[in-house]
Amino acid sequence: MFAQATLLAHWHVVHPVVDPGDDSPGGGSMGNVIAMPLFAVAAIACLLFPLLWGITAFRTRARR
Repeated sequence: MFAQATLLAHWHVVHPVVDPGDDSPGGGSMGNVIAMPLFAVAAIACLLFPLLWGITAFRTRARR
């Protein structure tokens, strides 16, 4: 998934306009256009919970 997201991000930099008839990683399927922001939101959500847990653990340890 990471490799596909990286290829898609590179393709969007090189080809900023989506062409559905193109054979490139972002063309032909509009789902790929939606997938990139979805991966970004999922990455932030996955990192948010361990971050909050770590902050809570350090605060608990500091009180002792």
